[in-house]
Amino acid sequence: MIVTTTDNVPGQKIAKILGVVHDSRTAWASGKKAQDLIMKELVKQAEALGADAIIGLKLELASFGGYIGTGTAVKLEKT
Repeated sequence: MIVTTTDNVPGQKIAKILGVVHDSRTAWASGKKAQDLIMKELVKQAEALGADAIIGLKLELASFGGYIGTGTAVKLEKT
């Protein structure tokens, strides 16, 4: 699974936008652990949609003291 903060995958064309993937974690986990858990969940959601990549990834500190992750699951054109 390709995961990027950019709105595209260099050298690849997006064939279809499959949907938004998102997750949040409370601060009980350390910052790095919470971010790792979010990344795993986003990839799981994207795979369930049949995605090849997640673009536009954002990991943010939330007002409740936890972390929020969002991205867009996409299918890439076959080359």
